[in-house]
Amino acid sequence: MGEIRIYNAVVRNFCSPSPALGATTILANGHASANGMGVTVNGGNSGLANGTVLNSQTIASAMNNLIDSDPANYVSLSSTLGISAGNAASLSVTTPAHTFVNDEYTGFVVKAASPLANVGLLSGVTISTYLDGALVEQSSVANSLLKLNALNVLSINGSVPADAQVVYFKTTGDFDEVRLTVNDLAGVGNELQVYSAFVSAEAVLPVSFGDISAVYQNGTLNINWSTLSETNNREFVIEGSSDGKSWTKLGTVASKANGGNSDSAIEYSFSKSLQELLVLSGFSLVSMIIVMGMALLLFPSIKRKTAYMLTPVIAIAMAVTLFSCSKSDHSYDVDEKPVAFIRIAQVDKDGTTSYSKAIKVVHK
Repeated sequence: MGEIRIYNAVVRNFCSPSPALGATTILANGHASANGMGVTVNGGNSGLANGTVLNSQTIASAMNNLIDSDPANYVSLSSTLGISAGNAASLSVTTPAHTFVNDEYTGFVVKAASPLANVGLLSGVTISTYLDGALVEQSSVANSLLKLNALNVLSINGSVPADAQVVYFKTTGDFDEVRLTVNDLAGVGNELQVYSAFVSAEAVLPVSFGDISAVYQNGTLNINWSTLSETNNREFVIEGSSDGKSWTKLGTVASKANGGNSDSAIEYSFSKSLQELLVLSGFSLVSMIIVMGMALLLFPSIKRKTAYMLTPVIAIAMAVTLFSCSKSDHSYDVDEKPVAFIRIAQVDKDGTTSYSKAIKVVHK
């Protein structure tokens, strides 16, 4: 009692990035996108208001999960910490040897106990930026700066957990530190897993996609998807592929968002029959050519002009028969379908197009 033993001192040199940073940077030591830049946790801006542990770990060891290069590591902010009872928790990451300038997008990769449907559920979350220890600006639902997006809209190197999302805002001032503060976990299922902070020079895409599914059932391809948010969105173009490389337009669906803008989840659907898909994939044209040749070779008694006239009818009948009657329960292998993969192109009001991830069609 009354004695303090000092065993050693630790000195660390924080390096600036070399070469210069790319479009998106994960603020983590050793991460490929950081280009050797040193990152650390600002202990003065991190931790609990009334506590010293996070999930039975020391603050130091828990915070290290936030800035290491392992994408699977995270810091868990949960109701067991007493946050919902009024104790705020903060995580703050700083880059002592580098300042981010100009307009940037900054925020955190997070995962809630259940996927966040809209930014309104983040009412207890604030993101702040600092420069040399001084507050620069803050974002929250209250000032309409805070945004929510699915992770696939950012070019982040390395794997990330399923259902991960990003909360972010567009900065207007220079900064070298970004901080996440949680005052209320009720909207995120009483737990928020925080994986890393990021800074992006790229504009976040105007549509955040939620779940996407594509199912063949009863002779019809049914596609369902949702959006978590939309900004200046005009329409969706549904594209299909047999090999995941070459894509064919299957149809379009207009945005349901009011004026193309929404911060709430919206559900969409699109359907095509197998016969319609066959026509789009060019199957009927191939069949027509084959049958035309058969008609000319096998039915010499038929006048050549009549054979040409009958060929399209025979070709269509052949296509319908092959793909509608070969299996009575409508259960097909992927290779027997003209469409095995689906992706959705989003087109905003100025014509700019971005794409969802491609998914494999399921058969029922």
